[in-house]
Amino acid sequence: MPNGTAVLRLHVDESGAVRKTLLVSSSGSAVLDSAAARALVGAKFIPYRKAGAAIPVTTLMPMNVKASAHCRGLSPLDC
Repeated sequence: MPNGTAVLRLHVDESGAVRKTLLVSSSGSAVLDSAAARALVGAKFIPYRKAGAAIPVTTLMPMNVKASAHCRGLSPLDC
């Protein structure tokens, strides 16, 4: 089963919602890279604050990804 670490650049708005992801470093598997990015769709973080005000930020997030045995034979979008 493939596994690795994908590094994603996240653009997080002032409410803490992930608005955009960009693959910076591949896990070695396009399917797992895509799964890592999809996992962050709709993710919400505690907003970053500067001088008490919430502001949008861009950050890097490494994600360890591993294919699951139950995904064998399924479309990547089904896992």
